[in-house]
Amino acid sequence: MNNQELMQKLLREENLAAEEQCRLDSLLSDSEPVKILVGTLPSEMPSMAWRSSLNEKLLLEASRVAPKRTPLWLKLSPALAVAGVFVAIIMTSKPVTIAPVAQPIFIEEQLVQAHNEIVNTADSGMPTTDTFASNTDKSEIDSSVLEWSDGATDNL
Repeated sequence: MNNQELMQKLLREENLAAEEQCRLDSLLSDSEPVKILVGTLPSEMPSMAWRSSLNEKLLLEASRVAPKRTPLWLKLSPALAVAGVFVAIIMTSKPVTIAPVAQPIFIEEQLVQAHNEIVNTADSGMPTTDTFASNTDKSEIDSSVLEWSDGATDNL
């Protein structure tokens, strides 16, 4: 980019890129007539009306940009209240006692109990309340079937 294009941008009041700004600064700092002209400019004090309008514009811009901040403790207070209530409930609740539950009888135990009852009633000769014993006659039961354990102990 040459100096003519830079001058054209300045006249049109276009925004300059970073490298164009650096180039303009270097050109202005090397130029002695510019230094003399800037030094001879009178220093003006802006009027109070201008300052007041500038302050109003700045306040308006600041209120648009910065949202109002709420303190952190106000944001966290509902969560802290819920946590406090939860802790209070936990601390004041009484432990619940659970009544012992009867152990379930497993099928193996039921089979062993049924076998023991049948053997005991068969040995004593008393009628059983089982459906097997009530549905059959004693004459139909083969006594050799019930004596299977007698022979097994003799062989030991």
